Amino acid sequence: MSFWMGLPIAAICFLQSAIAQSARVALVELAEVSTPLIRVSDLLPGAAPAALRNAGEAVDLGRAPQPGTLRILAGEQIVAALNDHEELLRQISVPERIVVRRRAWPIPEDVIQSAIGDVLRRREGMDTDSPARIHIDWPREMLSTEPNPTLEIMGTRWQAESGKLQIRMRCMERDVCGSFLVRAIVPRMQLPSARVDHRVAGQQTAIAWAAKSGETAKMIFDNAGVHIAFPVVCLQSGRLQDEIRVRNVGGVRVLRARVVGRGELQAIF
Repeated sequence: MSFWMGLPIAAICFLQSAIAQSARVALVELAEVSTPLIRVSDLLPGAAPAALRNAGEAVDLGRAPQPGTLRILAGEQIVAALNDHEELLRQISVPERIVVRRRAWPIPEDVIQSAIGDVLRRREGMDTDSPARIHIDWPREMLSTEPNPTLEIMGTRWQAESGKLQIRMRCMERDVCGSFLVRAIVPRMQLPSARVDHRVAGQQTAIAWAAKSGETAKMIFDNAGVHIAFPVVCLQSGRLQDEIRVRNVGGVRVLRARVVGRGELQAIF
């Protein structure tokens, strides 16, 4: 008490302000988030009190950046978001800016191989349940917000002569990762082909059609970033890579398409 009594009022106010400032918890200047939204609690240091962290959970600062990118939050922006949370604002110290990045992982090759194996078995006509590991090329800088995301196939395109398969895929959950293109070199022994079965009785020949006349198939329109799939009726039968005529379901317009899988066609422009 005697210490304070011996000081001028201005000095006392300055010291009290300095003590209060030093008691505040300083927000970090580089933060990593794992959710689609940034909250004040994400910007607190690890040693911050639990009560302060719980209060920070209630303050939303906007969307987190996409994997592999950064978002910069200005100090004024954070203070403005805390206008209705005066008690919380009194307990923290806000720097001039905070850099936020999204926690992300490279997409594992095994996950991509598994998705491609499913395409080869179920959509491209392979008979084996365990296709050999194939060589693939994909943008390795593509990141995911989950370590082992579930991928889905958007479309495929065979280059039969070279044995290359182009596959457009993406994470099933859109916020986890965007779409990307994978090029796979498939051994010729694994390439789907029309099988000819010479039967002894009458020497009949049976062809494994991938698309059959009169049956409904899925037509894929994929051009300039536009991806549309719609049902059509096959007017001709076709094997993989054959060009056939089709028409819209319930319509009369005739289109041309390339057979790229069992019951799956690629529009020809």
